[in-house]
Amino acid sequence: MLVDFTMLASQENRARVALRLMNDDDKKGQASRFVANLKHEYGYGSATMCLVYNATGSTLHHQPTTDNQLSSGGSLYREEYPKEIRNGQWAAFLHVHTTKGTTGSVAAAVYRARNSKGQERDILLAWYTEPLSPKQHNKVNMSC
Repeated sequence: MLVDFTMLASQENRARVALRLMNDDDKKGQASRFVANLKHEYGYGSATMCLVYNATGSTLHHQPTTDNQLSSGGSLYREEYPKEIRNGQWAAFLHVHTTKGTTGSVAAAVYRARNSKGQERDILLAWYTEPLSPKQHNKVNMSC
């Protein structure tokens, strides 16, 4: 179902509609298959398959960093972080461990959006996928 979110009056309404439609038209399935194909192509090794859905009623804008503060263990495979994630849209990417490293996949990404009062807010997405081991304790964090 194609929805023109700009026609909805408020950010809260746009967010509610996006949340209701997050699984319509197999959007989540398509994003999942995309990142699973990247992992299959990448092959053996620690990796984090990242899926992000935006139901904020606003567009999320990636905030690039000029150093490696947010990626201490690995890099993105074949893709960059999406520059923007529109309301009602899935983003999918694969973060892989450092080549010949034993650090696992450790990184974070920052996105910026406006809240319902028009104030800019940063959203931190962070993950830690341990190197392949029998006792994996993977962690994911998201905060605003």
